[in-house]
Amino acid sequence: MNEPNPADPYTRFNPQTGLYEPVWWWREIMPFALYPDAQFTTGAMHVNAAGTPTPPFTYKLQHSSIGLDQSQGNSLGNPLLINEIVFEDSTDTTAAANFTIMLKDLGDQTQFMNQPIHIRNFAGPAILVAGLSEPLFLPTRHNLLATFDKISGAAVDMRMFFWGQMHYTWGTSLLTHPLDRAIMFARVNKFLERRKYIYPFYLTTETPIITLPANGSAEFDCLIGDDGHFEASHILKVATSDKFAFEMFNPLTKQTYMNGPIEASGAIGDARNPQELPVPIIVPAGQRIRMRFTDLSGSSNVIQVVLRGRKFRAPLKDWNEVMNDLAIKPLKHEAVNV
Repeated sequence: MNEPNPADPYTRFNPQTGLYEPVWWWREIMPFALYPDAQFTTGAMHVNAAGTPTPPFTYKLQHSSIGLDQSQGNSLGNPLLINEIVFEDSTDTTAAANFTIMLKDLGDQTQFMNQPIHIRNFAGPAILVAGLSEPLFLPTRHNLLATFDKISGAAVDMRMFFWGQMHYTWGTSLLTHPLDRAIMFARVNKFLERRKYIYPFYLTTETPIITLPANGSAEFDCLIGDDGHFEASHILKVATSDKFAFEMFNPLTKQTYMNGPIEASGAIGDARNPQELPVPIIVPAGQRIRMRFTDLSGSSNVIQVVLRGRKFRAPLKDWNEVMNDLAIKPLKHEAVNV
């Protein structure tokens, strides 16, 4: 069996010249790391001690001009498709980082979580980078607002980056290759349309950080909200001790997702190695998921469990139709057609 040629996604055969040529639109998609705007920090990001609010940080595309495409009636600029999140904590160490993040898009006010989530349920170190269940597409001239709060302890210096694919729709090679320019525009416009209906989302309990007494038990609800249906694909946790039992069910439908309590240490990961659900859990807008926790450590236990997934702004009966209409093909299959 022939192995695929690694150059195939980047080259194509031109029947007019009889020669192979670069896929010019693919050359205008570059790796890009997004850090907070320079007016907020030129080095480490400072998170204040617990009990002292930290001013939010804005992540802004530094080259967000609409560029050369404005003269041709297009203002796509250079949007970023975010698919990896990395961070480090220089003070407490990354493995012991203990602060939360709340993230939203200032451009359209989309909120990517129902409550602040623990940073270790959101981002990973560079050697075990965190992914997303749905890429976060950031249009040009949109900003991400990130609010961090220390859960306990003193102030820390940290850094958090969004890694993704920068789409240079105004790239000079596209100006002389109209077919590739059209392919790039079609790709970006499909992402722009998709983000109206589908976006990454993190669901946790309405009391986001739970403190269980030694051997104590408690129940908490995760509210889906009325703005869209939720599809959970992964489950994550951060805790003082992984020795706690966990149950999860839908109180409206009485549907349970396990036949009894499971111990978190053997069943739930974190942002570095999230536990993927065998099939996604789909919960309609307006419903909730209930979580029951029982400490098994014999000591006070601080816990957060998060369901990572995506939200859909669409009637539930049209779920598959929306997915099919807005499907984005993998890059390697788009070398010739979109």
